[in-house]
Amino acid sequence: MRIFSLMTKDYLTGIASGAHIERGGIWHKAEGINPFVNPRQESVDTGLLQTCSAPTEVTGGVGGTPLSTATRVTGANAGTTYIGTSLGVSQIDMSADNNATSTLTVANMTNGLELFQSRGATAEYLYYWQTTQIGRYGDLNGTPTATDAWVTGLQDTSYHPTHKMWDEIYYGNKDRIGQIKDDGAGGQTHSANVIDFESNMLVTALDDDGQFLVVGLSTNQGDNNIYGHSLVRFWKINSSSWSYEWAIPEANIIAIKRVGTAMYALCPYGLYIFNRSTAPRLVRSFKDNAPFGMHNALSSLGDSVVNGTGANATLGFYGRILPDVPTAYHELYSGGSGAVTLVDATIKNNRVFVGTNTPKLYRYDISTGGATGTAETVYIALRERYDISRIEVILGEPLASGDSLNIDVQSDEDNVATDWGTISFALHGAKKRIALEKKKDNVDNLKLIFNFNAGNVKIKQVNIYGDKRNKNG
Repeated sequence: MRIFSLMTKDYLTGIASGAHIERGGIWHKAEGINPFVNPRQESVDTGLLQTCSAPTEVTGGVGGTPLSTATRVTGANAGTTYIGTSLGVSQIDMSADNNATSTLTVANMTNGLELFQSRGATAEYLYYWQTTQIGRYGDLNGTPTATDAWVTGLQDTSYHPTHKMWDEIYYGNKDRIGQIKDDGAGGQTHSANVIDFESNMLVTALDDDGQFLVVGLSTNQGDNNIYGHSLVRFWKINSSSWSYEWAIPEANIIAIKRVGTAMYALCPYGLYIFNRSTAPRLVRSFKDNAPFGMHNALSSLGDSVVNGTGANATLGFYGRILPDVPTAYHELYSGGSGAVTLVDATIKNNRVFVGTNTPKLYRYDISTGGATGTAETVYIALRERYDISRIEVILGEPLASGDSLNIDVQSDEDNVATDWGTISFALHGAKKRIALEKKKDNVDNLKLIFNFNAGNVKIKQVNIYGDKRNKNG
């Protein structure tokens, strides 16, 4: 008899918070497992259980850890993405899938990078933040040169998060907010303190909700483990002081991102949703997250927020990748090296760029799959005891040369997983439906483990068969 099946509606429920929490998603672990390959209309991949694409390293001439990005579009299929790093500025020619090249070698770089062009002016500049000063590179429409000390006298900190709101740039200046704006005469003017906070506070994150600048602050000065007093504050930028405040019970606030009408705060062990009228609510807990102060380790794709997590250039997605799927958490991309320091899913269609502290810069292609990876379900309660005898796998496409998928089953954490068998092109040829026969008796709790070992196996449905044991069995 068929005991249960897994299919697309189950894959889309995402990753649960623990191995026995079925309500939060079908997966206990699913790093790099992606049922949203090529999430576009008329896709023939979305909804099939498979792996993400393998990351492509584009580190090239990047020197140091990637910290920030700024993209300048110059024409059809033409533009430059600048990458601010701990050792300077690099760039990627966006006309193709090119590697990064070095632009500037700069000492004491922090996590701020912004483009600015005054109204009516032809000159455009790239601003980059160092620990105690702001540098400027440009004119980008001419022969650019670098001025490291365009502004000096900033408060000494390795964390200067930046955000462009309307026609002004705001940046964290330790316990203050600084500003660069149009001077009305084709140039820019600067203020190191347009609003200040308690002297023991550090500004770690900036974004806006469309009307207010949203500021993440903490008394924590550089650690993801010791709990500080962590706050988000809303400041109407023409007001003398901030207007609203929410506390978040975490060590600090790594990053803030607006997706639609929702604000998200990424913290060391959780993701919180909030707005001006609603207090932060934990929507996802994490085992680990991006390093302290990496305010660009948060981006967006569709109606989801994208955060760096783990140690394998892994990207977590919370929300809805497509409008007709449930809100859930997935770790759709993985396979690189290092903790994530930078995520940008808004540079180029079908591409997500990721920087890590190894240091590396990677590119994921969201339109293809084919990496290796493992998906583990939660322990599925069977309600009765069964003797499991067969697992049938129905594929979305026939097996192709090189495809290989191994399946294990496990009844609890005290017993090692049982190898149920392997599906592969070498063993089965170009089939779409394969049954693996084996025996596991007296099971009332079952975890399935799918090891995507090679090729690009695409699973449509999995059926579990067996016989119910009698009451005395």
